Amino acid sequence: MLLYQAPTGLAVFSFDGGCLNDPVEEFWANLAPPSLEYFLKYERVSTPINLANEAIDDHLAKKLTRLCGSEKKLAVGSAKHKRIIEMKLVNESIAELAHQLLDTKLREMELLKFFSILLKDFIVISSIDTKRWMLFHFATVPKMICCPGSSYEIYRPDKIFSRVEYRKIEANVSRYKPSFSKIGVLNVYEEFFSLYSKKCLLLFKLGSLLKKAKEEESAMLLYEAPSGIAIFSFDGAYYLNNSVKEFWAHIPQLSLEFFLKYERVSTPIDLATEAIDNLLAKRLSKLCGSEKKLAVGSSKHKRIIEMKLGITCVYVDVPDCEVIICSLKNPRRTLLPQEKSEMYKRDCLPSGKELITFLCQHDFDIKPEMVDKTIVELAHLLHGIELREMEHLKFFRILLKDFIVISGMGTKNWSLIELATVLKMICHRGSSYEVYHPVEIFSRDEHQKIAVNTYRYKTRFSNIDVLSVYEDVISLDSDKYILLIKLDYLLEKAKQVPEKAEVIFPTGSKFGKEVCTTVDDRLNSITEDKIVVKSL
Repeated sequence: MLLYQAPTGLAVFSFDGGCLNDPVEEFWANLAPPSLEYFLKYERVSTPINLANEAIDDHLAKKLTRLCGSEKKLAVGSAKHKRIIEMKLVNESIAELAHQLLDTKLREMELLKFFSILLKDFIVISSIDTKRWMLFHFATVPKMICCPGSSYEIYRPDKIFSRVEYRKIEANVSRYKPSFSKIGVLNVYEEFFSLYSKKCLLLFKLGSLLKKAKEEESAMLLYEAPSGIAIFSFDGAYYLNNSVKEFWAHIPQLSLEFFLKYERVSTPIDLATEAIDNLLAKRLSKLCGSEKKLAVGSSKHKRIIEMKLGITCVYVDVPDCEVIICSLKNPRRTLLPQEKSEMYKRDCLPSGKELITFLCQHDFDIKPEMVDKTIVELAHLLHGIELREMEHLKFFRILLKDFIVISGMGTKNWSLIELATVLKMICHRGSSYEVYHPVEIFSRDEHQKIAVNTYRYKTRFSNIDVLSVYEDVISLDSDKYILLIKLDYLLEKAKQVPEKAEVIFPTGSKFGKEVCTTVDDRLNSITEDKIVVKSL
């Protein structure tokens, strides 16, 4: 689609999108005759897109949403219009997905009530403490009783129940199988699993949209590490709108965008000559442009960068320890000294500020007095899973690098699920997908590009056990989901306790005292030196 400002109104044209692959300067030269889809006269709406208020007319927004959807691109002749339209349409999409997510959660509550009534007698007889049970616990019990030996795609009984709970459920199979068989257990479980799949997709789409929205309001941080100079991106909307003095009060989540080693350029910013290395200057200009702010830890650097590059800088104090803590979710060991200390071993994950920061970055509302040993262990496990995810992410980026370049897809914000799905689509066309179906997670344009380029890459990946790699990624995603639910439950419960929460899982629980040794063997490869919380 093309948004065109005519003298008498605002027009939306459709055209052959093939010319969007040509250089921008050749756009009009190669543009085929467009077709008028919509015209809004200025007589009707004098300011369809208000630059001062950064608002867009509702009628125009609905038309653009209907014409473009989530797949078609919109060509505009103004950078400001681009930003306003993207944010408006993204916000509307977020609201729609949020409503769908709410409906899904309401249905989950109805199912939870149904299972609570169904299993009331069973719970009393078996004497199982179900206070900490979630919907997936309740949905799995009838299936275990009525369909022993059944397969489970996500919530395997041996993974979600403690050994004691598992034995008690099995001991009561013969007593309750006849009564439960009458209610169509498999159909009810399938409805639960369908809700789970829908919820995962909604959360996935919401995450992608929120990431896009944050990217529009992101800012940059220039950080002088011991071995080089780094540029991080972070959410500038919140952190730079507050007092600069409070910048580190709630530490932002940082994502590394660029790193320049001192071995390559000894003085990236020369204070004596007030010069900036060409490579660093180009990267700062590209990342910041004319709109994004750059947080720097030196007033001299602020003056030089603003004078030479015209980038708006904000001077903040950047303590080393804070940056290291921020990077916990996305560890960057190359940036940091590699000294080892006993306090950073796996069984000694600090439960102070580092842990609070890590959980806050996962959107948990947590205070120091809410932390107990179980929460520390779960957070440690969550961190371990994310390290594994990063290893997989690096593997896929290297493996699919050529494919991504040839196909011309923008994969900067792709998650591990998307990369793993692409590999499975290439090597196993027509395969089934239980949760993240390609049609749901890729746009039509992306789906077509993947399909077109599949034939030339299938043989290259023939020596890789693609299905096992894909299942490992899905299993990590499931493990992470369960851990987040457990943490959410424990932290919500801790809020209701006046003093420090003392929440202990039942003996034998996968998430109790033995958590570091009994969780899936895939986590055993996590080594102690990967814990990167350091204080310089």
